[in-house]
Amino acid sequence: MKGRDKSALFVVTEDFYFLSHRLSLARFLVSEGWRVGVACRDTGRTEEIAACGVEWLSVPWTKSLWEPAKLVACLFALRSLLRQWGGGTILAVSWRSILFVSIAGFGLSRLRVVNLLTGLGTLFTNNDIPFPHRVVRGVISMLSGWLLARPGVQTAFQNPDDMAVFSRAFSDHTTGKGLVIPGTGISVGSDCEPEPPEPPIRILYLGRFLWDKGIRELQEACRGLRLSGCDLKLVLVGNTDPTNPKSWAQAELDKIRGESWIELHGRTGDPLGMIRGCHIVALPSYREGFPRVLLEAGAVGRAVVTTDVPGCRSMVRHRVDGLLVPPRNAGALADALRVFCQDKTERQRMALTFRDRVKTDFSDDIVHGLWKTVLENETR
Repeated sequence: MKGRDKSALFVVTEDFYFLSHRLSLARFLVSEGWRVGVACRDTGRTEEIAACGVEWLSVPWTKSLWEPAKLVACLFALRSLLRQWGGGTILAVSWRSILFVSIAGFGLSRLRVVNLLTGLGTLFTNNDIPFPHRVVRGVISMLSGWLLARPGVQTAFQNPDDMAVFSRAFSDHTTGKGLVIPGTGISVGSDCEPEPPEPPIRILYLGRFLWDKGIRELQEACRGLRLSGCDLKLVLVGNTDPTNPKSWAQAELDKIRGESWIELHGRTGDPLGMIRGCHIVALPSYREGFPRVLLEAGAVGRAVVTTDVPGCRSMVRHRVDGLLVPPRNAGALADALRVFCQDKTERQRMALTFRDRVKTDFSDDIVHGLWKTVLENETR
């Protein structure tokens, strides 16, 4: 790659998402002498981005898909930024960014794009969504062949299941265009973090408050365990997402605030700190891309219980370095949690094994090396 092209522009919707999910890769690229930028909406954390040597470019993203004037303004602003940025590589993260970069960058020369599909999401994995969202899904599906197969475009999937889905659906368009890269890496220290005192056993869910994350089943499983005599506390950390049809309503949050055995926290800037304060990390999701919370649990050295679904099963091997359960099954989830609540030795054994796996297969050194190879190679 020529020196003048040694640049990478991340296009994401929110500054906080970039800091939580893409900052480690951006820092790596900066350390390798790259010019790195991020085009996103300002929610108050852009100074943190600049402090890392990453340029921030403002994009007026709108969360609503039904405000034409705002959508057009966003597209024009993004096209102007793409022109200003010049060569190098554009890293479009998630479907919204992929769609907007594809439209805003149409006709621009020297525009090399790597799409980062972080998962299929509710839009594609759930039929029980409002009619307007089904319309959006149909439009994206029709455009997917073009989005993923244009000259100068590659698509990085985070797990082999998602890549297989799109390879089957768009085999005529995407041959040789896709690759699997497990996330963006994580730093794993030399020492395992000790567990907090017990009882109670602290079970953590950290993520968005969406029903598709299996929170209903997690509450039901923990309630049953308590009734059977297990001294536990369920710690819920995250926020709602009004743009997602599967988001919790405020009434759901108000309902659980009175439960003495549930701790409710908002979105945190210190996920590792929250994980250190718990014994078990639970993610009973219906489908994932490559969930960072499991990487973080492995880095800290915590036992994980998750579902046997795409994304999660790419990371966790059942009874080797964690426990996998069927999705939407509170009984099976309760049985798995009971194992870790009652058997500290087994819990810590699997936690240490998972930590070794994260360090060996998913750490910064491994994943950043994969990204460096992709970014430095010429477009296929």
